[in-house]
Amino acid sequence: MAIAYFYEYDGKLYALIPSGGYYLVEDADLSTFRLLNPGEYYDTHVGVDKHDVYFGNTKIKDLDPKSVRAIGKGYYSDGKNSYFFARCFQREILTFQSLWKRFKSYNILFF
Repeated sequence: MAIAYFYEYDGKLYALIPSGGYYLVEDADLSTFRLLNPGEYYDTHVGVDKHDVYFGNTKIKDLDPKSVRAIGKGYYSDGKNSYFFARCFQREILTFQSLWKRFKSYNILFF
């Protein structure tokens, strides 16, 4: 099974994180897992199962999987809580973390 950024392998679900590789989507229920908006390319990194909402491999506990909706432009809400998430933003975080580890070893301070 391959669903956009989500892949099933050996009975487990993985999310493809750009510039990072495949990461396990822990506790995902394969039998009920689906994309939030299957027809929308922009939302292919957001998945839902009967228990949780996932942005890539990250479980978002504050969003109700039964009522979560894509508002647009990377915003998601269940009517009670709202989140922003975009694929490019996730890649930028991974890049920053990688650079930070390198610069930290040189004892460089940023202001």
